[in-house]
Amino acid sequence: MAAIEVFHPKRIMSAATTVSLLDGIAYSLEAGRINILIDFQQVMFMDSTGLSALVVAKKRVRESN
Repeated sequence: MAAIEVFHPKRIMSAATTVSLLDGIAYSLEAGRINILIDFQQVMFMDSTGLSALVVAKKRVRESN
């Protein structure tokens, strides 16, 4: 079974915070890790930029098959 890469965004997902999430996901995909989990337990607010980042992340994961 392949390992799961878990990301834990904190508090607010906005333009200021989603770059590091997307960079981490891109790094994981480049390393061949395709099982991605984003744990939202500590996210209290997400604006449209945060939601857009999730769409981009999903697209990148799908493209890497």
